[in-house]
Amino acid sequence: TFRVLDVYSGSDLFRMDTGGRQRILDLYSRPDCKQLVVCANQKHGSSSICIQRGSLLDETPSASTPFGEGIAVHGETIFDACFFSLGSNENTCFLLTGSEDCTSKVYLCEKNRIVDYHPLTPQESCVRAVCSSQIDKTSALLVVGGGKLVLQFFLVKL
Repeated sequence: TFRVLDVYSGSDLFRMDTGGRQRILDLYSRPDCKQLVVCANQKHGSSSICIQRGSLLDETPSASTPFGEGIAVHGETIFDACFFSLGSNENTCFLLTGSEDCTSKVYLCEKNRIVDYHPLTPQESCVRAVCSSQIDKTSALLVVGGGKLVLQFFLVKL
């Protein structure tokens, strides 16, 4: 179970059953922006991604979680994920994920929801790691690392 706790009050802000195999995959925090992605392995074999941008306390808790139910995105375990941004829209970000199913995908996220995605060139073996480097406000360099020590580089521009 992945949990986010308020250290001052001790209250649970968020709790999610991750299927025992998954973990938090990216957390970015600075005073003006917080981003969190948690991936869960589902019983039927696919993975779900839950995204949070902004403050956990700003969200209205629902019957399930502040992150919603998640969206099925890969057919197998997601090994890594990272955020990057293009442009100056505060409600929009991009998420890069890599999976055991040899695929990596870039997702467009708006207000904590995935609204679109684009698959990248698949690896010969599973994707073990992904990372991004912000070049400027309108472009980013994405790196995808596979299980056979192969790296792929992608330049993304707005």
